[in-house]
Amino acid sequence: MNLGKMLAGTAVILLSAACGLVIVHHSITGEWPATPADLAFWHDDAVREGDETRRSWTFPMRDSATIVVDATDADIQISPTDSAAATVEIWLAGMTTDPDNYASSVRMADPGMLRVNAKATESWQNWQEGHARIIVHVPRATAITVTSIRGNTTIGEMKGRTIVQAYGGGIRLMAGEGPIDLQSNGGSVAVERHIGAGRIVAKKGTVMTNMMQGALTISATGDIGVRRHFGRLTATSDGGAITADLLSADSTCTLTTHLGDISLRIPQDAQTTVDAFTSEGTIINQLSVGEHQGERVAGSWVQLLGGGGFPMILRSYRGTITVGEYFE
Repeated sequence: MNLGKMLAGTAVILLSAACGLVIVHHSITGEWPATPADLAFWHDDAVREGDETRRSWTFPMRDSATIVVDATDADIQISPTDSAAATVEIWLAGMTTDPDNYASSVRMADPGMLRVNAKATESWQNWQEGHARIIVHVPRATAITVTSIRGNTTIGEMKGRTIVQAYGGGIRLMAGEGPIDLQSNGGSVAVERHIGAGRIVAKKGTVMTNMMQGALTISATGDIGVRRHFGRLTATSDGGAITADLLSADSTCTLTTHLGDISLRIPQDAQTTVDAFTSEGTIINQLSVGEHQGERVAGSWVQLLGGGGFPMILRSYRGTITVGEYFE
């Protein structure tokens, strides 16, 4: 913020009883809020940096609050902050810098709900020139809800509930905790080092996870890859292959694909029941125990390992099923 500009304007300082914080709103750099809940710590409007224009907001925010982002034609990045405040930056390039082409607003609906809206107007969509980026820092336990059209969403190291619906873009979730519900129509989904149960849906895309812990349900039209998973797993693909490496066989695993192959690897000492079936393919036992080791079996194969346990249910209608051992 330019100091001369700040001193030239009028600042209004209020004590928020709801947040227990002093809130500042500047009369030159931002519009007057409709209610006290809309007041920001600070708001910079249309600051030029290189080829981009930046708009930014800072709001008081408690750790268990919620942020709702609804955006079109923008990449979204959300990461944690250790402060009791939320910061939102909207970076615009090309034709999006014109407010007639790209409209954005950020407001605190109440002390526990921050809303971010950023959408291209019809005139900008006709030109398709320019790009928008939304960068958000919120307290780590903030619950997240994102709706994105034609943009990628990246969320890292958060510990609250995460819900993302993406149309025409991908989703990436990293090093987080908490329940998840990720749905992409036209993009891929990737999750790495996450603790928490949830659901992943990728229509017209693939799903890749690594080092997840918790009950997980996956549905995709493309390939599904699950590496180093701990917990119950249900994965279904309409036309892709499924690969799954399990760190434990202490939960049920169900893998189903209509047109692709299935590859499952489990610990060498697993106590489980393998129940595999393929209509037109074969089943390969690459385990060091059990019947038909190294052989191809047509139709179905049921094998108790270590006395049996939670089932590994594998179904491929036109593909090959391979069961092997996982080594770290």
